[in-house]
Amino acid sequence: MQQTGRLYGRALPLTDAIVEEALRRTEGVAAAFIKELMRRIAQSSIVRDGGKSVISHDIDQALDDMLLTGGRLNMRLLGGAQGAPSQQNDRVRQV
Repeated sequence: MQQTGRLYGRALPLTDAIVEEALRRTEGVAAAFIKELMRRIAQSSIVRDGGKSVISHDIDQALDDMLLTGGRLNMRLLGGAQGAPSQQNDRVRQV
């Protein structure tokens, strides 16, 4: 999945540590989820500092928007709902 993260985040100033953190926190999701995550990380980075850097806060912001604000529908649409409903709730709590 690291190649997927790099592919979809290729225009972002990503460090290896940021890619690893994003992928660790989204283990088991579909490539579509990673693509949308990178898009939202880019948005957060642009708002924060014009897109000059990506930090953990940008990942937090993107995941919060995708999982907590968007809820279960977003998880299903973006390929994050591969487990049972109780497992989905556990994933959201971990974020």
